[in-house]
Amino acid sequence: MRILTVDIGNTASKYGCFENDVLRETAVVQTAGQLLHIAERLQPKHAIVSSVVEPTTAWATELRRVV
Repeated sequence: MRILTVDIGNTASKYGCFENDVLRETAVVQTAGQLLHIAERLQPKHAIVSSVVEPTTAWATELRRVV
């Protein structure tokens, strides 16, 4: 099972893609739109979004289009 995790931090937003409990890919993204393109490519079954600075509504809305 593929899971996309997103951490929206103070200076950067990062994602990680896990497949069967193994971290397969990580990178930094700047916008929710970039994350959408990544999610379209990775086709995760689930997504987890966390944030320390802002509501995750925009990011989660983008992800719902794919996940």
